[in-house]
Amino acid sequence: MQAFPALSNEEIDAILDYADNWTAPVKSTANADLADGAKEESNSKTYIIIAWVVIVLLVIGVIQLARVVNEMDIIVAADEDEKEDALLKAVKNLKESDFSYLSILKDRRVMIPAGIIVFCFVASGVWDFQTNLGRQQGYAPEQPIAFSHKIHAGINKIDCQYCHSGARKGKSAVIPSLNVCMNCHKAIDKYDGDELWNGKDGTSEIHKIYAHIGWDSEKRRFKEGAETKNIEWTRVHNLPDHVYFNHAQHVNAGKVECQTCHGPVEEMDVLKQHAPLSMGWCINCHRETEVQFDNEYYEHYEQFHEELSSGERKKVTVEHIGGTECQKCHY
Repeated sequence: MQAFPALSNEEIDAILDYADNWTAPVKSTANADLADGAKEESNSKTYIIIAWVVIVLLVIGVIQLARVVNEMDIIVAADEDEKEDALLKAVKNLKESDFSYLSILKDRRVMIPAGIIVFCFVASGVWDFQTNLGRQQGYAPEQPIAFSHKIHAGINKIDCQYCHSGARKGKSAVIPSLNVCMNCHKAIDKYDGDELWNGKDGTSEIHKIYAHIGWDSEKRRFKEGAETKNIEWTRVHNLPDHVYFNHAQHVNAGKVECQTCHGPVEEMDVLKQHAPLSMGWCINCHRETEVQFDNEYYEHYEQFHEELSSGERKKVTVEHIGGTECQKCHY
């Protein structure tokens, strides 16, 4: 056995104690849940295809059985001295009709409906593929630091815009820089809450911030000459390049809650993409969402104000003020 003379007896005892009490970490279920959802959707389509195949085979079997029953009826209806001839004729007819599944597949009465069904399935598959291309609903990547929105926004009631201040100022909500994290974590250097969802140590996760920014938690000051580096967060919500979306417009003018697009973030340990963020999803929102006309941004819509006051119009949606025009998001 290799010797470790640099280790003290206490350090060796600590290593042995760790080895004796080590337990495997709990794997993150964020991506597993997404995969399970995809599997369920895939399995449901498979079951539908199997069901249609069984139905087609049953129809073919019923048609074949109907032919046999028809011939049997002819035999039963025949006179006694003609039953033998009727039986021979029935056997001949069944032989000539090519009593097999192959003969059914050559029958236009079967193939035309079957072809229509196959076409519908193929078209449905192509449509699902092209509409879901590039969409990431349910996407929940593992992050370099086990950051829980549930702990911050849910339990501790931190306002979303405290960290994502860009949401009320411009196009992007922004991922907060480390100095924003340090506003709180200069003082909070330990985690003593409930066990984290992935079995990780909360205090160790906090100290990852210190390692990136060069903070000495014992001396409570920045280390001189310490190398700092950004945390490489994995982006969750990512719109196509040809789509323009402005957070400030929705937050300030539209008074849209964060949860409308991002879902119940305050309940999420691992952040995931809640909505499909597709064009149809956005357009439906603009068609259904009423404009809050008490907001001074809409003062110049005098005609709408007059129509609302007179009762001529019951509501004004985003669509009515141009929210579904192509150039609003694509220009």
